[in-house]
Amino acid sequence: MKQSISLLVTAPKDYAHRFLDAIEECNREGKVAFSPISIPMIETVIQQRVLAWSTFLGEINSYDYVVFTSRKAIDSMSLTLQHERVSLPQQVGYLAIGKDIEWMKNRLQVTPRFIPKEPSPMGIVTELKESNIHSHVRIAVLGPQVEGLKEPETVPAFLRELKAIGCEVAFIPAYLTRSASPQACDQVKDLLRRHAIRGIALTSGAEAEVLRKVIDSLDVSTKPLENMVIASMGPYTARCAQQVGLPITFTSPQFGSFLAYARALQGYFLSLNTIST
Repeated sequence: MKQSISLLVTAPKDYAHRFLDAIEECNREGKVAFSPISIPMIETVIQQRVLAWSTFLGEINSYDYVVFTSRKAIDSMSLTLQHERVSLPQQVGYLAIGKDIEWMKNRLQVTPRFIPKEPSPMGIVTELKESNIHSHVRIAVLGPQVEGLKEPETVPAFLRELKAIGCEVAFIPAYLTRSASPQACDQVKDLLRRHAIRGIALTSGAEAEVLRKVIDSLDVSTKPLENMVIASMGPYTARCAQQVGLPITFTSPQFGSFLAYARALQGYFLSLNTIST
């Protein structure tokens, strides 16, 4: 009989849908079954004003590369192109990460200039360094504008590393990232207070920051993290979580897809001597 683990999924709505599908697939395969509870700790919003990117689109040919740091950035660009009734020039090099590469190809009808070996922004930096053509290369990085939260280090660190190897970099805010609603935070508070979950699966640094605030709002006497597994999708999210003082129990070495993350989580829980819901 499979052991059941109650797991809080904190990813924003669009991402949570894919993660839950991956968990469902894993539940059919493995010896550990997750009972996921999806409560997004952040919201990602494409605003109408972002759809008028006429300035950026007017100068896009001046860039050697356009990097989409997330699937939401790809979606935002897709809506922009529909709004402006234009298509992307094929001579520019377009880059995305992990499973977002296929999404970019389908949504924007462009192929990646190259695919980084490591599915991360730093993987792109490594590939550019190894190519020896990075000096004075112009790169537009499309990512989130963070509102009401401390910006996670992932994108700023990416921008710094690109500049450090001699690239000329412009950041284009493609969508808005903000904290989840008070109602969503209250739901998570209740779960933690009642010790109703065994694990929390983080997929971004912003989720970690909001979760930290939720935990800090609880009475410490309730010991909300007692016997709790807090998992991170890869080392970059783990680093962001640790910077806000969130204890990470498990960092998945597989972070190129939600399915790989879900399988790594299964393996971790299976490795524990005792598993309780």
